Amino acid sequence: MLSRSLNGIVQVLYTRADLDLLLSSPLLPTSIIGVRVGTVALTVTLEVAMLVWPFVNVFVLFGLFGWSKLYLLLPALAMLTTSLGVVLALTLFRLLGPRTTRVVASCSPR
Repeated sequence: MLSRSLNGIVQVLYTRADLDLLLSSPLLPTSIIGVRVGTVALTVTLEVAMLVWPFVNVFVLFGLFGWSKLYLLLPALAMLTTSLGVVLALTLFRLLGPRTTRVVASCSPR
């Protein structure tokens, strides 16, 4: 999840060349970046949920109700890994620069 979040954050910040245009708009930059980071968290959640939740459905169907905690735990983990991805991406931007960070993020396993 962390590697997918890191890759998503770098793609959100650098793949689309309209970030300068959006940041010069009358909207708050924090709201623009927040929405984009939220979409990365939602994407990571849905990618992992498609793999995990069918198994959870079967376990709950057979009476193992402890597995139902994963319905809430998975989005929380996705938000945590996305926030760690943002911190890692910003740290790599400062240490390595934007160009090298794009290379490092694209080489991470998916």
